[in-house]
Amino acid sequence: MLVSLNVKNFAIIDNIKLDFKEGMSVLTGETGAGKSLIIDAIGLLFGKRASPDWVRHGENKATIEGVFSGSNPKIKEILGIELGEEDYLVIKREIYSNGKSLCKVNNETVTLSQLAEISEAIGDIHSQFDTQGLFNPKNYLQFLDDEKILALLSEYRKCLKKYQDAESRHRDFVRKQREDNERLDFLKFQLSELERINPSVEEEEDLKARSHYLNNFGTVSENLRAVHSLYEENDLLGKIYESFSLLEKLESFDSKFKEYR
Repeated sequence: MLVSLNVKNFAIIDNIKLDFKEGMSVLTGETGAGKSLIIDAIGLLFGKRASPDWVRHGENKATIEGVFSGSNPKIKEILGIELGEEDYLVIKREIYSNGKSLCKVNNETVTLSQLAEISEAIGDIHSQFDTQGLFNPKNYLQFLDDEKILALLSEYRKCLKKYQDAESRHRDFVRKQREDNERLDFLKFQLSELERINPSVEEEEDLKARSHYLNNFGTVSENLRAVHSLYEENDLLGKIYESFSLLEKLESFDSKFKEYR
C-alpha cells in the first residue's frame, strides 16, 4: 500500500507530504483545489510519462516520491531489488524543466518501462477507460501459476472427485432400490396368485400326470389308432392279445387305459 507521498514543485503545488493509513483514504475539496494533481503525481510513480509543463513556474525540477509497503517477488525478478528489513519500496520521479526526467526505485535508477512493470506489482490505478491489470495479457500466466491458485485448484479437484464418487454411489443406490422394489412387487404378485389358487397336494400330482400325458400325446394317439385298426382286421384273437400289449404300454402314460384291457 501507499504509505506516504511527497510532492515538491509540481504544477501549483509548492511542497506537501501526505501520510496514509490502512483502509480507504478520500481526497476531498472544491474544484481546483488540486485533487487531480495528487492523482497525477501518483500516476507518475506508476510509470506515467512526464511533461516539463508539470514543473512549477520558476523552478528547475519537480520531485514526487512515494513510499510503499509490502513485498512482491516480481520486483526482485525485474530488477533484483531487495526491499530491506523494513519491507519498504521507495519510488522517486524527478521531472526537469528542460524535458528530461529521472526514475529511481530504492535509489536505483530504472527505465520508465521498468517502473511501469514494478508499479503493476504494487498496485493499480482505476479510472475511466483505463486498462486494468486483469485485462493485461502479461499477467495471465502469473494468475494461473500463482501458488494460491494452484492450491485452490488442487482442493477443488479433490472436492470434485469426492462429489463425483458420492454421486456415483447415490445413482447405484437408487438403481438397486428400484430393482429391489420391482422384484418385491413381482414376488407379491406371485404370492397373491398362489393364495388365490390355493393348490392342494392332490392337485399337484394330478397336474404332473396331466402334463406327462400331454407331453406324450402323439404317442398316445398313435397307439389308439393302432388298436382301432386291429379290430378291423382278421385274426381277431391274435389282435386282441396284441391290443392288450399296446394298452399296457399306454398305462405308463395314463392309468385310465387299464380299464380298456
